[in-house]
Amino acid sequence: MKQFLTAFLLTCICGYGLAQTGDRIQELDNQLQRFALEYPEYSESIKLEMDATNVTLPNLLMGLSQVHQLNLSVGQDVMNINVINNFTNVTVSELLLFCAKNMG
Repeated sequence: MKQFLTAFLLTCICGYGLAQTGDRIQELDNQLQRFALEYPEYSESIKLEMDATNVTLPNLLMGLSQVHQLNLSVGQDVMNINVINNFTNVTVSELLLFCAKNMG
């Protein structure tokens, strides 16, 4: 199941979904809500306040996966995407959805 999750998230975040962007984001949101029922890590609040100042997307996602013990892998096509944002009081799912909306 975790392999499917990783593949699904990478597809959504990297923008390779076949649907239009709005449909892709809605499907990701629905899938994350279902995962949160089975894997409580996705409902957890981010364990630290993140001030992402010029951090690459892969570093952000890999740090998130280590802190929350998630099985995420990052594709080569997002290596040069930088994140500049302050994340406070959000869940893991909300952060992943934000990345998909704004960087995919």
